Amino acid sequence: IDITIKEKLHGMASSGFGADKPCLITIELIKDSIAQWKQEKQIYSQEITQTNCTELALSFRKILQISNLENLINVHTLRLDNNMIMKIEALSKLKNIKWLDLSFNFISEIEGLDELDNLQDLSLYNNQITEVKNLDKNRKLNVLSVGRNKIADVKPMVTYLRKFGNLQALCVHMNTFCKDDDSVQKILEQNQKQATFPG
Repeated sequence: IDITIKEKLHGMASSGFGADKPCLITIELIKDSIAQWKQEKQIYSQEITQTNCTELALSFRKILQISNLENLINVHTLRLDNNMIMKIEALSKLKNIKWLDLSFNFISEIEGLDELDNLQDLSLYNNQITEVKNLDKNRKLNVLSVGRNKIADVKPMVTYLRKFGNLQALCVHMNTFCKDDDSVQKILEQNQKQATFPG
């Protein structure tokens, strides 16, 4: 763990966030999550492994870094929300992902998604993001949630997102530029007809 992450973790601990020790994604954690998913789906006869697993939920696990997911080659739904993740990384092998939830983390930059050609639904709600960028390879996106971040100017974001012809829903509320939802809605309607602004 680099010094920057250690400093941020110290700050979190001082503020009372996360009494439990933060963790990394281990093989045991993945197996446990798969077992829970099987139980929830009531799948008893089929053996589910990392290579044939299609859905994985690693929410509320106090995960610090994304790692050890390279064998999940058939996963199309991945939940990493409500953790302590600061960087999007180690997802390049997961080319079948369609739905990725990274909401409620500490991510400051959109990155590491270039190889996810099939990504359709991306949630980065409630992070530390200041700019919407680095999604050029994700042209199948139809839902993007970047609400409750630190985006200060809506116009560059809307201009950037014009290239995404499949985008149907865009959540941006509670960012720095959001003085009121009506003004944001007007900008989105004028500049990107396919985008909607769910509350």
